[in-house]
Amino acid sequence: MSAAVSSLSGQFFLTVDTDGIVKWQGEILGQLELGYFKCQLYGCMGQPNGYIVRHLSEMVQWRFYSNEDDWHSAYYKAISR
Repeated sequence: MSAAVSSLSGQFFLTVDTDGIVKWQGEILGQLELGYFKCQLYGCMGQPNGYIVRHLSEMVQWRFYSNEDDWHSAYYKAISR
């Protein structure tokens, strides 16, 4: 496993559609098996809102943040457009 893949655990993320609308926001909890990650989703008010499992290949367009402050700033910037 590469260092980049192993460092995804604990990263925060946003997914944005082609219109710039935030679709998902969350945190990568960890790798379940080779290439598959369990992600905690959060609602617009910051409350936990379920889990998803995604393969690394599905995460190519995701925006990653190493800390919660940067993630929150990016979220509020995205929704203010």
